[in-house]
Amino acid sequence: MLGKPWRHSVFSLVIFAFVVGAAAPSRAGDEIFVRVRRGDTLFKIARTFKTTVGQIRKANHLQGDLIRPGQRLELPGADGVSKKRIRRFEGELPIRGIRRRDIVASFGEKKDSRHQRVLQRHTGLDLRAREGTRILACANGVVRFVGDLSGYGRLVVLEHDGGWRSVYGPCDPNHIKVEVNEAVYAGQELARLGEGVERSKPALHFEIRRGEEAVDPAQHLRWN
Repeated sequence: MLGKPWRHSVFSLVIFAFVVGAAAPSRAGDEIFVRVRRGDTLFKIARTFKTTVGQIRKANHLQGDLIRPGQRLELPGADGVSKKRIRRFEGELPIRGIRRRDIVASFGEKKDSRHQRVLQRHTGLDLRAREGTRILACANGVVRFVGDLSGYGRLVVLEHDGGWRSVYGPCDPNHIKVEVNEAVYAGQELARLGEGVERSKPALHFEIRRGEEAVDPAQHLRWN
């Protein structure tokens, strides 16, 4: 588990601030963009991130459909995700090859055994992994936040279809692979796992949220 409890009420307010900022009207230069991967086509990119081939061509001054890996393409007029509500979210594992036995702290409340008072609420999963492990996007989405939260390290927050979100941290500040407003694919590397917070052992803290409500990630992942 991370060195300090991930308290539901405090973290919800932080995420809410991120979301409000992300929902603000786009300014010039704030357009969503994608980095072309091997095997990508304009049609695949347009379909995945809710825009059109014509808009991509126009915004990036493309004369045809030829694109190359590593190329940065603006996605004009796109949110990158669907706003239509989705009741069921299912994602891929944020660390390749992990198993349920690698969960070192589960989602839920920890209560005083005598008085049944809630001592803390863990709003995600802590997954055992080595420092430097690749952190992967659990689903297609858009990066809404990359930054530090005191006591928790560097975080990456993604927005997915239907208002679902995922949270990853602590990330190594020197190995962040994405930027705010970048559209990413499921399984794409976001960052490398940073050192444990407050002298704790390295572990990925991973959350899935329906809007502002934290839900149990274990119920929404495709386990091997």
